[in-house]
Amino acid sequence: MKVLGVMSGTSLDGLDLALVEFLERADESGLDFNILATETIEYSDTWIQALRNSVFASGKELTQLDVNYGRFIGDQCRLFLRKHDESCDLIASHGHTVFHEPEKGYTLQIGSGTYIVEETGISTIYDFRSADLAQGGHGAPLVPLGDLLLFPEYDCCVNLGGIANISLMKSKSEGIGFDVCPFNILLNHYSQKLGFVYDKGGENARKGHSSTQLLEALNLLPYYRALPPKSLDKENLLKTYLPLIDQFNLSAEDVLSSLCDHFGHQINTVLEGSRNVLLTGGGAFNTFFIEVLESRFPRTLHRPSKQLIEFKEAVIFALLGYLRFQGEDNILKVITGGRKNLSSGILIEA
Repeated sequence: MKVLGVMSGTSLDGLDLALVEFLERADESGLDFNILATETIEYSDTWIQALRNSVFASGKELTQLDVNYGRFIGDQCRLFLRKHDESCDLIASHGHTVFHEPEKGYTLQIGSGTYIVEETGISTIYDFRSADLAQGGHGAPLVPLGDLLLFPEYDCCVNLGGIANISLMKSKSEGIGFDVCPFNILLNHYSQKLGFVYDKGGENARKGHSSTQLLEALNLLPYYRALPPKSLDKENLLKTYLPLIDQFNLSAEDVLSSLCDHFGHQINTVLEGSRNVLLTGGGAFNTFFIEVLESRFPRTLHRPSKQLIEFKEAVIFALLGYLRFQGEDNILKVITGGRKNLSSGILIEA
């Protein structure tokens, strides 16, 4: 079965598309997968502003944005398949997160599945998280199941995206997975103060000096004392971290250096005991941060192909769509804290 996974991350890097073929193993021991084509569609300035400001939109404006963004996703999927001369059986779209407040029982990922189907003529699964929140779960993270099924050779997987998250899975009923700390969402914010979209290779962080006082303040944040299941919300994250960081009146370079030190400390803390670690997400290209992490974690850190580093989350959402289409569990209660495992996502048939 060929599934097109669609993912938009919190850092607004663009819309990630990954066409993946899933093959049941003959011995029924699991799934094999082939990545057939990938592409990141960069957002225009108009889309960046619309998505960034979506948290301030009225109900009417947000409803219209949901429709418009669904049409945009559908249009990009259609163009992608045409460009690569491919077809697919299913689209699995994560959409773009506007709100995520599991403690209050709601989450919202926009990008109307109905309009994706209308634009493509292909059955689509979307809204993967809501059902888990209804069961008392966090609806996040959803990647650990994919790590377990697709990358069983690693005892730990770390994704360095807008938010850094981790998977330590032994089976569908044993393991943990959670958001460890912010990542690119903060690094990009302070890079933009220097006139850069992001800190390529961590070059600006390398110029700075880590602040002991800022590190101590960050490490004392209550989130780090909470036990899993837990997840970070972009809106609350920015309200918590930015005022704390800015009160120290540091240069942007010093903030970037301090953040890399802080992230390295938090990630190393949860990696203790792991020996074989897979690193993916845009942060895997941040050379300075990788040096910081390796200085704290002198074990085996694997960075796979550039394609897998960039598109692993889109590949995994293709898998979650595949599992939902087959009626198999794609959300694990041991990870999200929900009352039961779920086969989650709304299916709109073409």
